[in-house]
Amino acid sequence: MLLPGIEVGTADPETGQSAGHFLVFGCHLNLPGQPTPQELVAAVHAAGGLVIAAHPFRPGTSSSHVLR
Repeated sequence: MLLPGIEVGTADPETGQSAGHFLVFGCHLNLPGQPTPQELVAAVHAAGGLVIAAHPFRPGTSSSHVLR
């Protein structure tokens, strides 16, 4: 099975540092710069797509931004 998609980097809304990578499937997005995790999830869902955390247990990565 092949699922076409893209990995998108996000930025922490408070520090501007990386907030992790997410896999996006089922939609085409044109987001300027690095969105926050919340912006990415909202845009993907609005476009009818699916978003999944790429590697949520990588050291130094926190999923707390998505759960807020």
